[in-house]
Amino acid sequence: MHAKSDDAGYYVDENAVSLGAFHVNIAFAAGMEIDKPAMSPSGRPMAVGDGEKHILELFA
Repeated sequence: MHAKSDDAGYYVDENAVSLGAFHVNIAFAAGMEIDKPAMSPSGRPMAVGDGEKHILELFA
């Protein structure tokens, strides 16, 4: 387990993960190169997860 919420499950008490980090972890698990920009269908570069880093503890 990586994070901990309050007793009701409404709020994160420990090890919160940002939305960008969540996206980076999905991309990392899918085998995408997260250190270089991905290209949109229109050819525009997009940073995967807005520059957040993946959390290796999730993949242990």
